[in-house]
Amino acid sequence: MTYRSTPFVLAFLIWLCLGCASGGHLVEPETWGSVFTDRTGLVTESDLYYRLPRVLARLGYFIEEGHGDRHTLLFETNWRTREPFPEERAKGARSARTKLRFRAVWNGRLYALNVDVDNMIADSYGSWVRTRPVDSFLDYARELTGEIRLELATGGRRY
Repeated sequence: MTYRSTPFVLAFLIWLCLGCASGGHLVEPETWGSVFTDRTGLVTESDLYYRLPRVLARLGYFIEEGHGDRHTLLFETNWRTREPFPEERAKGARSARTKLRFRAVWNGRLYALNVDVDNMIADSYGSWVRTRPVDSFLDYARELTGEIRLELATGGRRY
């Protein structure tokens, strides 16, 4: 780690401590129960700490929690409520929500970033339940992860 990356690491550690002090709980990866997983690519610390939050905010998601060690960083966004897709509505969904979870693994030069997209629907009783993903949701998840991948790969530049 270079001297130039020290402020990024320090800012991230402070952010993590504030998350821990708030009583937040980040679910361990093996219990995430995501319905869609995609490899986002190789990213730098700058991508993780500056570009990723900006891209997510533009898409309507905000990083709520995160933790990690020297080799693996885990980030989790808020649940974002959306209109159910027609296939979900046909299953009785009154509302739907989506959450993104990121795992960044240090490979010695860069971080390999993967994203899991989780989905829940509110049934006719108003309870949030996991269901088998419908094709429309999978298309939505591919579009989200593709947009994130593109923005991180191009550095957020638009021409």
